[in-house]
Amino acid sequence: MTVRGNFYHWVMPGAYQEYNAEGELVDCVAGNSAKEFLAVNPDETLVYGQPVTGPYGCGVKNWNLLAQIYCFSEDATSNPEKWERICAIMEYMDRQYSTDVEKYTAWYEDIYGEEGHYWYWSDPDNHIAALSQDTFYAEYPEFAPVDEYGPTQWGPTLPILLPTPQNRYGESLGYTELGIDNVIQFSLPMMAEYQTNLTNLKDTWMIDFITGAKDVDADWDAYIAEMNASGLEEMVQEAREWYASSQSEAAAE
Repeated sequence: MTVRGNFYHWVMPGAYQEYNAEGELVDCVAGNSAKEFLAVNPDETLVYGQPVTGPYGCGVKNWNLLAQIYCFSEDATSNPEKWERICAIMEYMDRQYSTDVEKYTAWYEDIYGEEGHYWYWSDPDNHIAALSQDTFYAEYPEFAPVDEYGPTQWGPTLPILLPTPQNRYGESLGYTELGIDNVIQFSLPMMAEYQTNLTNLKDTWMIDFITGAKDVDADWDAYIAEMNASGLEEMVQEAREWYASSQSEAAAE
């Protein structure tokens, strides 16, 4: 519970306050994981903290911004109807997640009508809107976030932190700090070749460490040796060389 990508699932009821559809400031509800926790441990609570300190320091891996990079093939752009539809989808996503108040408000009004019936300002001071879910989904169940086919909501990962009460609460706990961002925002050749196998190998070792089939202290060197022999060492070296060359190019400019 140390990065904003996960903390909201574990938020305890009343951890912060936000506005409801009637404009009243009320306690937040428990996150999905916290609800499950409380169902089993009704008299217990959760303690939030910073990442533990490991052999390489303190920190956790953050999600990178790969979702912000969009590429379109010649097949897509050469078809006018297809390309027009793609651009319309991109514009829809841009307006839905915009930090421009006028653009953001216009999107809600275009999709849900005037403020007050299907949507409201959940944080008026920062212009953060929310759906009146009971009203909207009761009238339009086909647009519910989860149906018999699974989740139906979609959109890009945000490269910014919107000033919602939830995010401000996460910031107050330091969840925007101590994240290790991925410097390389694309796949290098060795990554493409070895990543899948290394991920499977790492997962196998982690399960063995957790279940006790392997001992972390006694078998750690063997774990690293197998990872390196399976391509990790080559991947790391390639990444270091790429990073060094990119820094040299930046300095030359």
